[in-house]
Amino acid sequence: MVVTICQVTFPDYLLTSVLEQSPVGMVWTDLEGIVLYVNPHFCGLSGYTPDELTGQSVELVRSDRQSESFHENLWETIRGGQEWVGRFDNKRKDGSIYSVKATITPIRHPETGEISHYASTHEDLTQYEELRKSLRQSQRFESLGVLAGGMAHEFNNILTPIFGYLDLIRSASPNPQAQRYVDHAERAAERARQLIAQILAFSRQVSPGDEQVDLRLVIKESLKLVRSLFPSNVEISCEVGEAALTAVVNPAQVHQSLLNLYTNAYHAFEGGDGVLKVQASHVDFDTGAAVRVHPEMSAGRYVRVVVSDTGCGMEPEVLDHAFDPFFTTKPQGEGTGLGLAEARGIFEEAGGAISAESELGVGSTFTVHLPCALTSEGTRAEPPAAARRGSEEILFVDDDPEIAAMGKELLELQGYEVTAKTNSVEALVAIREGGQFDLLITDQTMPHLTGTQLAHEVHAVHPGLPVLLITGFSETVSAENFAELGLSGYMRKPLAPRELAATIRRILDRSCAPPSSD
Repeated sequence: MVVTICQVTFPDYLLTSVLEQSPVGMVWTDLEGIVLYVNPHFCGLSGYTPDELTGQSVELVRSDRQSESFHENLWETIRGGQEWVGRFDNKRKDGSIYSVKATITPIRHPETGEISHYASTHEDLTQYEELRKSLRQSQRFESLGVLAGGMAHEFNNILTPIFGYLDLIRSASPNPQAQRYVDHAERAAERARQLIAQILAFSRQVSPGDEQVDLRLVIKESLKLVRSLFPSNVEISCEVGEAALTAVVNPAQVHQSLLNLYTNAYHAFEGGDGVLKVQASHVDFDTGAAVRVHPEMSAGRYVRVVVSDTGCGMEPEVLDHAFDPFFTTKPQGEGTGLGLAEARGIFEEAGGAISAESELGVGSTFTVHLPCALTSEGTRAEPPAAARRGSEEILFVDDDPEIAAMGKELLELQGYEVTAKTNSVEALVAIREGGQFDLLITDQTMPHLTGTQLAHEVHAVHPGLPVLLITGFSETVSAENFAELGLSGYMRKPLAPRELAATIRRILDRSCAPPSSD
């Protein structure tokens, strides 16, 4: 048998093959929507066999994702002889939902012209919808990152005068009780500073390097974030003592690693009650003890952080692979298997280690060791010593009036002659009109001229004037490239007054040093 279409003759098997091998689902129904034919692709989409679909209403695969009025409009369109094109969600045999782009065409009898059947094609949109969902999620995270970065930048501007004025209060008031109040306020501001660093790391606007961090603060902040994750019948215990537990680490990475450990504990409780305990303390290792913890650890003082739970525990074969990349016991789609592997890499890169112990039905314990922050002499790191006073003239530029005023007052107490400007153009005019300065301190993000642009214009007039650039974050300037941009120094907000004074003194002493005889 042959079929002639548009004066072209086809063998009937060819048309049958087109239907059966079509990459889109095809359905033919009568006027009441009873299925007369489905092709294999539609069966693959729906999960039904041809025998299960034939003779059934197309309502068999209808989901409740669309309203009744939606379907009424669809039927009204095709019964009126018009083709309907649109998107809807169908329900598979197993109850899962899949999305299709459908085209439903009324078929007319060749002799009477009356509508006799409906033919529809169904193009699977499931993968497309997943990609679109992933894109929307990525865009939301990107927007959230921009928002977080902007907020963190503003908070850094707020914290800078807070740190500065607290230092001024400490200098002005010898009262011991007032000094204690200042210490408490500074610790709170420091917690805020570390939280902002984590936000900036999340927003990917900065990549914070290793710095001296009191791990007690990181632990407390991370536990605050997850308190709402755990049900009220789970007890959370934090034992970190009163003494500072300072290590040289990336605070954002350590914070994220701790969150991973807490999340694992949450899953281990399986909805039941229990105890999550976090303990931190100092521990001293000789060479033998250090190597037993990890072959590459050295003798010395470490901060030990222990995260334990009374959850379901792990079987020995699971524990053996707990730190393997991509290893997970969670259902597909619910875990990457990278959390513990990433944590191990972070802690080992910092010169420490992480280990795990677990017993099925009893719970799990993760122990982290991180080297204490040391000075070059091998003692615990202390805050920067007070910098030597100066008498040089400094031009301090920041578009935030609070920061400009604080900078002027803070540096004048150090003996410097300070001119403060809140406009980069006014600062440039002051230099061009003959202002004699020994150092320019400038913010980076300002209207009219950025800090680097101001430095460039200033060096056209005074090539040797040292410039210290200060910023909350910058996509163009970093601790690695500031010298290449002609800058003498680089600092991140919020400013610690002692660090600022020490940096200024180093720059001025270096600029005044006689040239080498070599």
